[in-house]
Amino acid sequence: MRYALTIWTIILLHIAWGIFLFLNGAPLYTTSIDGIVRFFHPYQFSAAVLIFAGLCGILGVRLFEKNPSISLALFTPMQFLLLLSELTVLQAIWKAHFADGVIRSRYFIAADQVYILIIGALFTYCIFINYNGLKKLWNTSTGLQ
Repeated sequence: MRYALTIWTIILLHIAWGIFLFLNGAPLYTTSIDGIVRFFHPYQFSAAVLIFAGLCGILGVRLFEKNPSISLALFTPMQFLLLLSELTVLQAIWKAHFADGVIRSRYFIAADQVYILIIGALFTYCIFINYNGLKKLWNTSTGLQ
């Protein structure tokens, strides 16, 4: 699997977010996690969803060579959660305040949260590169060459 280090980093990010939420609700209002917690309420459930997505990612990496269709499906929960995080960050930038209500300039928030936008774009890029723009997946599932 190409770009495995990037994918493993994102898997570990999801698991770490989940563990931090399980241990203590303090990360509840961090901007990158806030959208996930609002979607999967209460925060303990959000933590379980984040850890589940990370575990699905681990299985996705392990099954990549054997079954790319299942591997891609296992990456979907992480992609969805990253999208929620990205949308939350974009909303914070647009409204010029963090999820916990602290008001800052849009540029300050953008500089502080740009890593989530970069990680989301990198993960999507890695998925498309590893699945050849999903052409490889289409050929193996339909039997066409």
